[in-house]
Amino acid sequence: GYATYSWTNKDNISGTFSNQNSSETTFTIDSAINISTYLDIPFYFIARNRSCMVIDTMNVRFLETPKVKAGPDHVACGRDYTLSGAWGLEPSATYTPACTWTVLTRPQGALAPTWPNGYNNISSLVHVNDYGIYTFEIRETNTAGNASSCYSTDTVTVEFMEQPVVNAGPDFNVCGLDFTMNAVSSHIEGDSISGSWICQSGGNAAFVDREDPHTAGHFSSYGTATFWWIETNHPHIETTDPETCSSHDEVQVTFYEVPSASINMNAGDTITCGLTYFLRADASGS
Repeated sequence: GYATYSWTNKDNISGTFSNQNSSETTFTIDSAINISTYLDIPFYFIARNRSCMVIDTMNVRFLETPKVKAGPDHVACGRDYTLSGAWGLEPSATYTPACTWTVLTRPQGALAPTWPNGYNNISSLVHVNDYGIYTFEIRETNTAGNASSCYSTDTVTVEFMEQPVVNAGPDFNVCGLDFTMNAVSSHIEGDSISGSWICQSGGNAAFVDREDPHTAGHFSSYGTATFWWIETNHPHIETTDPETCSSHDEVQVTFYEVPSASINMNAGDTITCGLTYFLRADASGS
């Protein structure tokens, strides 16, 4: 005999069948419906042949696709950084999401990063052995069902930079107000480290070139002054929240006034009779 077929869902969830009267069809839930992690829908398949009717039931669980976020690109000073992602589907009393961090790219020849606290946390500490630019991927899976394909991914780029090792040189004394610094720069050809001098305390200094570790200069007054040699490692990537990778060392310079020495005697008074002679000079400076 002639039979007709139709599909429906038990709760009349709003959606569209591609062909409601075919034995094979698809059902798309209305996009306005928030399935909130998952939604269980019983479907009825109804077969009719005149006065005869048979119904079969199938339960389908619709999983929401998570939209995980790996966080903004970042510059880290040192070899450690905490990757801070954001769940696409927040944990609740009845739902526990799952995620995994992996390394997509790393500098050529660099060892694989390690994960001191594991790589399955939304915020995971990563340690690298080699400085440079790394790309990490986070993958969040909806755990409300067995659909391993219900996941999303996002990536974040992190540049790990070396903390400059700074040496401003030994403390020294100066006779007068002119000085020459003697810092040891950690900059080598090809890196992005820059340095600069500042006078931290004691007066004002005029540098010939404050970015030269061996610059000359002139100080404003006698006494002891503290100078800082500051080095900064500049990143190669653009970020919204760069970490300042700088360090400094200080050197103390003591400026002494140049004394004067002037004999205050008449030119003709250089002969004395006897064993005693009175000497007189003008002295200044300390």
